[in-house]
Amino acid sequence: MQIIRPASVDIAASGAGSGYANEDWATLSGTVFAVGAQVRHDYAGGSMNDYLCLKAHTYSALIEPGARPLYWLSLGAADPVYNATYITNCKYSYYSAWVKSQELSAGSILLDTADRSDYYLNASLEAADNLIRPSQCVASSDPLIAARWSRRGYANAWAALDYTTNSTWNNWATGGGFQNSPLPYFTVRPSAGAYIDHVALDGLYYCTNIKLEFYSGIKGAGGTLQRTYNKSMVDSRGDLLRAAVIPLLVNGALAGISADANTLIYVTLTPYSASIPITLYYLCMGFGQSLGETEWDVETSLLSFSRRERDNTFGTMSFMQRGSAKVLSATAYIDPANRYGDTVQSILAINDATPCMYDFNNSDSNYDRLRVFGYWTKFRTLIKTASWESLQLQVEGLIT
Repeated sequence: MQIIRPASVDIAASGAGSGYANEDWATLSGTVFAVGAQVRHDYAGGSMNDYLCLKAHTYSALIEPGARPLYWLSLGAADPVYNATYITNCKYSYYSAWVKSQELSAGSILLDTADRSDYYLNASLEAADNLIRPSQCVASSDPLIAARWSRRGYANAWAALDYTTNSTWNNWATGGGFQNSPLPYFTVRPSAGAYIDHVALDGLYYCTNIKLEFYSGIKGAGGTLQRTYNKSMVDSRGDLLRAAVIPLLVNGALAGISADANTLIYVTLTPYSASIPITLYYLCMGFGQSLGETEWDVETSLLSFSRRERDNTFGTMSFMQRGSAKVLSATAYIDPANRYGDTVQSILAINDATPCMYDFNNSDSNYDRLRVFGYWTKFRTLIKTASWESLQLQVEGLIT
C-alpha cells in the first residue's frame, strides 16, 4: 500500500512574460478614453493594476487611475501575458473564448484565457455591460459584478490537473470531432525543484495505452529526450483499466527526477475507439511513500451521487445520473523493521484533506479498483506486538 502526493505543477504558465494584456496609462498621453477602455497603471508606487474607464475623457494627469474612482474602476492585479508551457494537439477548451463587448445570454459557457478556466454566465449581459472578463468579475468586491459568472474549473487543456471541480480532459480535436491521428497528447510542466518518482491517473476511460516522455526543453525544438515509459491499460482478459500507477524505473530500480525549469513531460494516450472520446479525470505526478503491506479482506464500494426519486401517488421513478466515487477500506501490516507506525501516522497527518493517489495493491497484485485518487476519511493504527503493527485506513475517491 502506498500514497502518492501530487507535486506542484505550473498550469500552462511559467510566470509573467515581458508584457501585459493592457497598455500602460502613463504612456498614453493625448488618448481619448471611451467608456469600457482598459489600461494598467502603478498608482503611487504600489502595484501594477488594471483599470476600467467609467466616464469618457481625454488623458489628463489629473484623472489618474487609482486616484479618480469616478473615472476608473480598479480590476485588481494587472493581467500578465503568460508564457505557455502547455503543448497539445487537442482543443484547449470545449467552449469559445470570452470576447469583450459581446452580447451574451444567460447560461452561456466561455473560456477565459487569462486564467485558462471555463465560466458559466448567470444572467444575460448587454454588449455595453460585458467589459470585464469573467475571472475579474468573480474576484470583484462588488457583489453584483461578482454574481455575473460562476467558475466551472480549468478548461479542457488543464482539467486533469484541477483536483477540486471534477472537470475532465477529453481528446477533442480543434477542427471538430476527436483527435485520434496523430495520437492525442498534452504536456505537464512540474514546478522547478519538484521531485517525481511516480505518475498516476484515475478516471481514465476508453484508453488502451499511456506513453510518458520526459524532455528537457520542447520536443522537436531543441529539447532532449531523457526517458520514455509505456503503460498498457488493457488487462489480461482484454478489459480496459481505469486507473494506473507508473513508477519511474531505471534498470528495474526506482529512480525519480528532480524537475528544473526545462522539464516538460509529454503524455500521449491511445484511443480505444475513433468514435468514443477518451476521458481523464485526474493526473498526478509526485513522490510515492509506502504505508505497509495490504492484507486480504479489502473492502471496495461505490458512493453514488445520482438522484432517484419516486412519485408516491403513481409510483413512477425519475433518475438524474451523476458521478460516483470509489471507497476503499483495508488493513495493512506495518513492519517496524521497514517503517515505523509513527512515520505512517505522520505521513497521513500531513496529507489530511489533501487529494492524493492511493494504491492498495502490494507488489504481487494488480487490482484496478484498489487504486483511487482521493482523501482518507478514517485512520487508526494498532500496536499488536513489538514486532508488528496494523494500519486500518479508509479512502474516499473524488468523483470519476
